[in-house]
This record gives sequence, C-alpha cells and structure tokens, in this order.
Amino acid sequence: SWPLLPFPEDLSQEAARLEGNSESNACNSLITKILHELFHHMPEDHLAFRDLDGLPTEKWPQLLAELCNIHVPTLFCPRGVLEVLVVLRSISAQCQRVSSQVTTSLQLRHRQWVERRLRSRQRQNYVRMLNSIRLLSPVLYLILLLIALELVSIHAIQRKGTQEHQQYLNTLRT
Repeated sequence: SWPLLPFPEDLSQEAARLEGNSESNACNSLITKILHELFHHMPEDHLAFRDLDGLPTEKWPQLLAELCNIHVPTLFCPRGVLEVLVVLRSISAQCQRVSSQVTTSLQLRHRQWVERRLRSRQRQNYVRMLNSIRLLSPVLYLILLLIALELVSIHAIQRKGTQEHQQYLNTLRT
C-alpha cells in the first residue's frame, strides 16, 4: 500500500530529486543481486522468473507472491522445524507492524501537511521520512523474500546437528 500513499503537491521538486536518489538506486541494485543469488537455491520447478536481469522493481511483489504460493507441509513437523517457524512468524509480524506504523505516520503527516499544521522542522522531517521510505520499502521486501525462501527449505533443518541448529536459530533471532 505504500506506493498509493498521498504525496504532497508542494513537493514536486523534492519528488523529482527523490526519483533520482542514488541511495535507492544502489539499494535496488543490491536487492537485484541478492535475488539472483537466492533464486539459485530455489527448487527448479518453482522458479517464477528464469531471467532476473532488468526485472523492474514493480515486478518484485509478483515474484514474492509466486514464492509464497509454494506449498510447505508443516503438519506433524519436528520440534526444530516448529522452533524456526515461530521465529520466522515473529519476524514477519514485526515487518507488518513496521509497515502499518509507517503507513499511519505518513497518512497523519500528509494530512497535517495539507492542513498546514506542520512546523518547519516537522516539514523537514516529513520530507526525510518520504526519502527514507524509498530505502525501507525494498529492505522490508527483501526480509519477506528471505522468510519465504527459508520456508521453502524449512525441512532441510532436520539434517542439521544440534549445535548448528542452535546457531541457525540464534542468527534468525538476531
């Protein structure tokens, strides 16, 4: 829902500057590289897009949806798998919470911007927040993509030793 959030008309020059932001371009480039690496670990029969070169960022949600459509059997799972599932669920819940907080804050600030109730520093912070959204959105997408890929290979955890499993859990929790 972030692309649908209102953008103040008064910021047309700022919007043009944000579109060409080198940080967001670098972030998108990094995520594309990570996507290339991650999709080598995905089962061949579930590969949504064979060629990820030049894949526009607008197609990323479609890619994630394709990955999330993979059936992962979780009935009668061993305890180790269930522990990882609990951690992955908490990570996704935190991402959802961040997303809803950002949406709520942006809607409130936009309404205050339109009503001209923001002070100078608040206006500057609002513009900075709009700028940081360009980086936060791809990062949240990447986290969700990693969660989805972990779910696809969740049963590989059974082959890990106890120490390796605990290290894996601690990494996920961190």
